[in-house]
Amino acid sequence: MITKTICRMIPVVAMALFVCSCNNNNNNDPTQDGNQVDFVTVKSITNAGTSFEVQKEGDSPVATLITSKKLSEGIKVGQRILLRYFPANGRPYTSGNITPTGYMTIYGSGDPVAVKKSEDVGGFASEDVIIEICQRAGKYVNVAARCFMLNAPKEFDLICDQSTMADAEPVLYLIYKGDSNSIDGAYKVTYGSWDISQIWSLSTCKSIRVKYATTEGTKSVSLIKDASQITPTE
Repeated sequence: MITKTICRMIPVVAMALFVCSCNNNNNNDPTQDGNQVDFVTVKSITNAGTSFEVQKEGDSPVATLITSKKLSEGIKVGQRILLRYFPANGRPYTSGNITPTGYMTIYGSGDPVAVKKSEDVGGFASEDVIIEICQRAGKYVNVAARCFMLNAPKEFDLICDQSTMADAEPVLYLIYKGDSNSIDGAYKVTYGSWDISQIWSLSTCKSIRVKYATTEGTKSVSLIKDASQITPTE
């Protein structure tokens, strides 16, 4: 029997599709050809195929996506990836069968956000980024950012400032370090997803603030409990 696999997307293709389908409008419409691209969690991998969990934003319902195809590389259950697919029912974010057309591994992979002291990570120093998406979906924070690089980031991580853990609004820093200062570099979209449940579940936590470096200085977004929208702060 020939086992069909889901091909891995190259980053440039993934970037173009992702920007089209994972946007910030209220409809979050798929691309014109019906492709949907989302951050998903690998739920199961069996001989019968693969299933994924997807959540649109905030505390919206979790949908289960099912396919008879298998991932073409060593992806693990519980890992977060970027998945491109056609929903069989034509309705994104509803459970059912899908036809996957590609996937890409992402930074963080859904691992818990690291909690560190400022002095242990160089004061949370980061190179400039341009945020495309910074949004909570259930226990995860999903990020898409344009970063200047030659090939791939040396570092792209989300870290919680330990000194703010007990605050009503703990502070997380998006840390980016590029692979080159060469003029041959270019801005490319980089994706990441991290588990914030250890912070979000604290009784003292009312929201979290994600800070990031830009050419205009530090900016941030506030992700508020019981709200799916983000609040930008200059």
